Amino acid sequence: MRNYINLNGEWNFELLEELPENVALIQPSKKIKVPSCVESFFPEVTKKQFYIYYSRNFSINRQKGKRYFLIFGAVDYYTTVFLNGQIIGEHEGGYSSFEFEITDFIKEDNHVQIVVFDPVDNSKINFGEIPHGKQNGEPNWYTNITGIWQGVRIEERPLAFLKNVIIKASYLKKKIECSYDVSGEIDNVNLTIKKDEKRVLKKEFAKDEKILAFLENAVAWSPENPQLYDLYLEAKNGSQTDVIHKKIGFRDFQVDNEKLLLNGDDFYMIGVLDQDFYPDTLYTIPSKEYLRSSFLKLKKMGINTLRCHVKVPDPVYMELADEIGFIVWLDAPYFDNFSEYSTKRLEKTILKTLERDISHPSLCIYSIINESWGINLDIQAHRKWLE
Repeated sequence: MRNYINLNGEWNFELLEELPENVALIQPSKKIKVPSCVESFFPEVTKKQFYIYYSRNFSINRQKGKRYFLIFGAVDYYTTVFLNGQIIGEHEGGYSSFEFEITDFIKEDNHVQIVVFDPVDNSKINFGEIPHGKQNGEPNWYTNITGIWQGVRIEERPLAFLKNVIIKASYLKKKIECSYDVSGEIDNVNLTIKKDEKRVLKKEFAKDEKILAFLENAVAWSPENPQLYDLYLEAKNGSQTDVIHKKIGFRDFQVDNEKLLLNGDDFYMIGVLDQDFYPDTLYTIPSKEYLRSSFLKLKKMGINTLRCHVKVPDPVYMELADEIGFIVWLDAPYFDNFSEYSTKRLEKTILKTLERDISHPSLCIYSIINESWGINLDIQAHRKWLE
């Protein structure tokens, strides 16, 4: 497994009306918890425009023959990252995970600085062209969301490693398929599947061979019986090994005669519209235990479907849905104004979400647009984009 350093916790923090040319001159006077929504602690950012500044120190025992990546779960909205005084990357978007390789920048003791700009009006960017949920826009249903609202970590990887891993596990065909990309060169890939810590399948594949295997005694995943397996992909490069671990479930969603089937059988969705907002922490999940408790209460009520409304949820949300047994219907965030810029931003958000979540057995439906928010179906160009 990959080693990592968790950077969650207390960070230095400042609200800046203007950004100096040299961020090294910034002397933060405040503290903030990461991850969190800035509005939870400094509600003034909802109405007044600020640059949001974070910084902290960290130490690392750097290993030879390893690569290092700084990974963000989600930051809203424009993010610029500095490490040891050098800019290492920028990112636009409020929902997608992103990472920067920092192998050439890190030392034993390090200083990371982050500047976030989240527009509250149209003075610097057309806000209506930014994908958002009910936290922004017209109407503004709740409160704005700003800053590092999902976790931050540094991950250690071998020189060659797997990425963009997608799993398809079919119960009806008793089949599992894996696709992936590679950074660097690998020799081969081993596939291992375990159930309750017992190995039920192991197979080796050449580096360019399609990963396809069958498990004849596979047990189906369903909300009533959310059976999960542990999947391991092990990529070898000489003496180095990269291991990816994922929880998987064997299931099939199909449409037949205008009916949605699960594992070949008709079923009823008994669902709730989940805003995925929290009283104190807003967009950020208070804790995994908090969310688990909420999900278990819904299960006792007989709910089997969660429609996560116009938001990309924290990865923990999907993991618990797999484990506890919920069908998940995701809504894409939306824009207020239809344009080339807004549609491209939304398409990127949708693709990144599907890349992250498509392997979850709980994921069933993905809505591109909620009702007709942001589009006008009387306009041909809008209809054509939807097609």
